[in-house]
Amino acid sequence: MGNRNSRSRRNRDMLQEALEASRADIQLPCGWEVGETVKGEIYFINHLDQINTYRDPRVTKKCKKRRKKYLPKYEHNLHGRVQNFIARLHLIKEKDIGEIYNLVEISVSRENLFIDSISELQRLDPIFLTGRLQIKYLGERGIDHGGLIREWFFNLSDEILDPRWQLFCKKDYYYQIDPNHTENPMHLEQYYYIGVFIGLALYHGKYFHSYFSNAFYKSLLELEVSIDDVKQIDKKVYKSLKLILDSEDVSIMDLNFMIGNYELKEGGAEIDVTEENKLEYTELCIKHYLGIFDAPMNAIRMGMMNFIPLEMLQEFEMEEISSILGGSEEIDVEDLKQNTEYADEINSSSVEWLWSTLFSFSEEELKKFLSFVTGSSKVPIGGFANLGRQERKFNITQKNSNGLPTAHSCFNRLELPTYDSEETFKEKLLYAIFETEGFELE
Repeated sequence: MGNRNSRSRRNRDMLQEALEASRADIQLPCGWEVGETVKGEIYFINHLDQINTYRDPRVTKKCKKRRKKYLPKYEHNLHGRVQNFIARLHLIKEKDIGEIYNLVEISVSRENLFIDSISELQRLDPIFLTGRLQIKYLGERGIDHGGLIREWFFNLSDEILDPRWQLFCKKDYYYQIDPNHTENPMHLEQYYYIGVFIGLALYHGKYFHSYFSNAFYKSLLELEVSIDDVKQIDKKVYKSLKLILDSEDVSIMDLNFMIGNYELKEGGAEIDVTEENKLEYTELCIKHYLGIFDAPMNAIRMGMMNFIPLEMLQEFEMEEISSILGGSEEIDVEDLKQNTEYADEINSSSVEWLWSTLFSFSEEELKKFLSFVTGSSKVPIGGFANLGRQERKFNITQKNSNGLPTAHSCFNRLELPTYDSEETFKEKLLYAIFETEGFELE
């Protein structure tokens, strides 16, 4: 009897060990992330219910009771709100269509990325695009475990902004709708699918290459655009309107409610601009100047709403939408270092030289490095600690063969060969991040 009980316990222990080993390869449900207590214990973050727990959602067996003394309280911050937002979106889609499709392949070429991607978005029903997306680059043998899809979102968002498409133009640091967009005969259709792409980025939690103007985000949210927002779009118009608002006696400017032959309001030619109505005048001027962007913004919003109910997006402030869609460009090397894992066999000189090299890098070099390793040059909201909560932390392993450093962006992994000197190390790393492109089988 004792032997039978002992064997039974051993079998249960073996089964539990097998479960522990296998669940590491099972993706956490949407809205869940993993954390680590100050004592090194693993815990789970449930953003949908906004609680932390020791219970692993991937197993049905109750976990052994542990003292909650070291279990951190749930943090109510922007990162958590975004994860809650994404989890609720997925729940809505599951209720609407009954299931989430497991795998959806998008095939594109690097040389024709924009047109190929638009064609794929036209081909695929939005319902299918709520599933797990997998990118296939024509002519490459890479298998997408997450890195390629990050890279696709990042590179396509850059390609969309290329001025040759006449869809967007850059003013200082920000992008806006190109005033000459009507010269592109396909502009409204392309804006619609750009909206689909933006909706996908929000739904799947991916980042855009660059940032849009405040007026763009406000129009997306159907919020009123202010005179300060006009400054990012047209500084001359902004200065003219600001001069009117700041004047002590606007009557000397001899203005009426007309811009050229256009009436800002009915009977505008007969209505003089006075101190009493100059605020109304500037607001109508702003609506008139930005009216050229209405049709493109409506098309973008319609495309986006295939995945994102507008009222849910309006839960966020305009500045937050910029961060959610664009991430952060401020790369803190010390933060990355504190959130890095190392393989046991890694050469200590390689690690020392890596951090010395990264601390010496320019902003552009750091962006190229981060894109090389993760598929995107954007830092997650809240820093690099949140890079590994859903996927894998930035991790470094030893490369047994010679040649260049290798990155597996699907796993946020950097493989480093052994070099004779730090100078050679830096030279090889720079060549790898600037001159290599494309993915092969691991």
